Amino acid sequence: MGILGTEEATPGLVSTYRRCAWCNEPIKDKHFEMHHWLVKRGALPRKFYGMINVVLNVVPLHHNCHQQYGQTREMRARCLKLVTSRFGKDVVQAWRDEISEHTHLQKETLYENNMCSD
Repeated sequence: MGILGTEEATPGLVSTYRRCAWCNEPIKDKHFEMHHWLVKRGALPRKFYGMINVVLNVVPLHHNCHQQYGQTREMRARCLKLVTSRFGKDVVQAWRDEISEHTHLQKETLYENNMCSD
């Protein structure tokens, strides 16, 4: 099944990123929220949540950062930069393509339709 399910988000999220994706301040203990930045939970039925709850799609945010900036274009751009710097653009794009193959989501590149700035 390729990239899907390579690592569940919850256990490895803080150890992978260690800092808030918005403010870059350290994440301490369990005081963070999981932010689905590329494929939102509302875009898919619950049966596909295992496919999107991976570190490529979920980043940690402090509660206030999530509330204030979670649904902004700038947040999406910061998440893209963070995740691609850790895993590479090709890996993130391959994961997104694989999601499209297994679900009804339309195939798209990370940068088309002004989704994110490069």
